[in-house]
Amino acid sequence: MQVCAAIPNFSILEYAYGEVPWRAGLLSPAEHFDEGYIHVPDAPGLGHGFNESVLRKYSI
Repeated sequence: MQVCAAIPNFSILEYAYGEVPWRAGLLSPAEHFDEGYIHVPDAPGLGHGFNESVLRKYSI
């Protein structure tokens, strides 16, 4: 998402979200969608913290 936002002529990003019920808990803060658009975080790095406990709970 961050790379696509930096490309001036980029138009559409296909994005998988909600494929599993625990998906929203992986990132903190969760991705923010508004009227079909995803907002690029302005925090350092990728803008999200990773919730490792959720990953451990559901990893195979």
